[in-house]
Amino acid sequence: MIALAVGSLPRLVLRVLLGLAPLLSPVRAQEDSKPEPFEAVDPYSRGERERLDRAGYVSLGPFPWCQGMTTDDLARELGGIPILWVETEHFRIGSTLSAYKVPSDRVEKKSLDAELAAIRTMFPESKPSLTKLDPWLRLHLYARRVEAVYDEFQRAFDLSDADFGTPLPGAPTTLAPGPYLGMESKFTVLLCEKRSTLARFVRLAWNRDGHDPMRERLPGASLFFGLSAEAVRSWGRESDIAFHSQVAADVALNLVNGFRDRGTSAPVWFEYGWSHVQSRRIEERSTHYARGTDREGRDGWKWDARVQGLISNAFAPAFPELAALRRWDELSGPAHLAAWSKTTWMLTTFGPERMRKFLMAITDPVPALGEEERAAFLRERQLTALADVGGTPLEALEEAWRRWAGKPGSKRGAGSEAR
Repeated sequence: MIALAVGSLPRLVLRVLLGLAPLLSPVRAQEDSKPEPFEAVDPYSRGERERLDRAGYVSLGPFPWCQGMTTDDLARELGGIPILWVETEHFRIGSTLSAYKVPSDRVEKKSLDAELAAIRTMFPESKPSLTKLDPWLRLHLYARRVEAVYDEFQRAFDLSDADFGTPLPGAPTTLAPGPYLGMESKFTVLLCEKRSTLARFVRLAWNRDGHDPMRERLPGASLFFGLSAEAVRSWGRESDIAFHSQVAADVALNLVNGFRDRGTSAPVWFEYGWSHVQSRRIEERSTHYARGTDREGRDGWKWDARVQGLISNAFAPAFPELAALRRWDELSGPAHLAAWSKTTWMLTTFGPERMRKFLMAITDPVPALGEEERAAFLRERQLTALADVGGTPLEALEEAWRRWAGKPGSKRGAGSEAR
């Protein structure tokens, strides 16, 4: 077995999935049968260089996975489990996802129909099915999906690949030396059909048991995210669109944590507000990492109305309250709702240039301080950044958000649509 010396490496704080809201539009459970064998050659690109280039792919493998390990090494160490691989512009992705029978859910079918149209553009000779997604098609879909979250991060914060990497002689200084938002290596994603596959990888990489989903730092300065479909099904979410929204949530968190290789210096409410925006852009009915937001009934997922209720009852956490939170498990249900709404409002109101200024301010280096002093420093830094980019005192910003979010009759969530 390949030994990975990672015990001394800095790691991201693990986010344990808690308080998941129920998926309110049930879909047909996937058949509990033995997975179909993967086709040896990708039927969409046929492994041809011209087609891979057109899709924006670097490789379908083998390629380096992390420091000291290639994709071939990983497949072998996981016991010969068939794994499909793709390296995109910003990600290295492995998938053991089985074929997926698309249920008769209007929201999911509408979303997939648009995505499959894009797949046909990538691979004009292909005829992807809206009835059943084969394992290779799922790999291509998730390659597009994680790159879409990356693209949205850059768009929302006025960033580009040219902002990162070691500058050439005489060129302007970049934001961080690592080419991938400041990280030295591409982001890694492992999407598994079974929990046991992810557990084997965690045991191999870190010699311990892990959570599902899992976000960690790998050797070689890559941020890793792993998830199994089996875990998502165990939460009562059997659809691919629910799995997709979970992937978007975790990739969004890793991008914030990886920005300028700053780890977890960003405010926890903003990390999760941004994650909720990206997750709910995909599927509003199954928001993830939102402990305390559970509600019985058909309309619990309609967060706009719930935020309006918090505001009308003077129960919505203000910016200073959110800024005082230090850990993800301190976020209450109202805090999650307010974080999502305020992040959406900021993205809508401030625009990319000012959001870039805010992101830079909250990820600047933190001086060496004791625990309490560090907490106070981070709290004041984010409040100062808010007032600075907003161009007005915090009280005025709070009132502007209340007016925006408290107005009934329209959808306020970024990327949302009437169901």
